[in-house]
Amino acid sequence: MEGLIIKLNIGGAIFTTLLSTLISEKDTFFEKFFGDHFSKEMVDGCYLIDRDAKYFDLILNHMRGKDISRKLEELKESDLFDFVEEVVFYQITSLMPKLPKKGIKMLKELGIE
Repeated sequence: MEGLIIKLNIGGAIFTTLLSTLISEKDTFFEKFFGDHFSKEMVDGCYLIDRDAKYFDLILNHMRGKDISRKLEELKESDLFDFVEEVVFYQITSLMPKLPKKGIKMLKELGIE
């Protein structure tokens, strides 16, 4: 079951990955979303997540085990804030300590330690 290929439609962008990638970290949005994945309604063969896709490739690459720290360092402050909001939404706690200093400060401003 964990080798199952999953298609996500996030804000109109299609991402393809393995279920095992999405549920590899505990207590995330994806672990909860796919806890009973067969009961979720699909749209055009994809699971719909109504979020902006702009930074999802970074989040997914992190979940795939890739080092995205250089790309995070290159984000402008406003983009970094938007990225942090997505990390919080998806509850990817393993990514939080890897944020640049400004990103960690943004987490604290959001009440997340």
